[in-house]
Amino acid sequence: MVPFLQAELHSSLPSRDPAARLRHVQAASEGYCGYLQRCQQYGLLRGPLAQAYAAEEAGSAGDPGTARVQRIERFKRSRALAGLLQQMRGRRRQADEEGGTEGGPPGGVGGWDEEDERRLMLLQLEAAAIKALDSRPTLRQEQQLLQHAVFRPSHILPTLSVEQQGAIEFAQAQQREARQAQAAAAEAARKAALTADEADEEEVARARAWDDFADDNPRGWGNSKLRPCA
Repeated sequence: MVPFLQAELHSSLPSRDPAARLRHVQAASEGYCGYLQRCQQYGLLRGPLAQAYAAEEAGSAGDPGTARVQRIERFKRSRALAGLLQQMRGRRRQADEEGGTEGGPPGGVGGWDEEDERRLMLLQLEAAAIKALDSRPTLRQEQQLLQHAVFRPSHILPTLSVEQQGAIEFAQAQQREARQAQAAAAEAARKAALTADEADEEEVARARAWDDFADDNPRGWGNSKLRPCA
């Protein structure tokens, strides 16, 4: 997971300097590539994911319609994985609190064993592989645009053309939207995993926080000296 985590860090670092941003994009691309190569070596890429990786490595664009369907399927799988990971992490946390990982029953409700840990790790690896595979085309496009900006004759061309800047901002917006969608899916899965009592407690805590804020900041506070003009 180390190459993947390093790639995630580099891809999320913005910069107004095209040369600095290019270095981050290149490092992110190398990290994602290295992670996917390791997954392939250990036989962790299977089915459509393995096929998509093979096509990516071969530089084969394939049918645009088929590629779009595959991206949608990967997105759905990514959301499902976020839910499964949230549930399993909740089970492991509960097992830790109840001592299920040591003296409790192996596996199942109230327990956590090596098979559970192995399944959790495989799900994490699959989710990371999907993210790495889907991030590579966007980073490749951004890298090409940044190379044009960095290796230009400085006395002739501007820093970035309007089209290049727009394409870079669009690529970065796609990455932000992907991260936001994953965060929203994880939050939805977390709420779905809550029991009725836990959901009620969370709602009560939210309401109390709002009441405390309203008490500390009464309506109109700070505007007492404002008067309408005569």
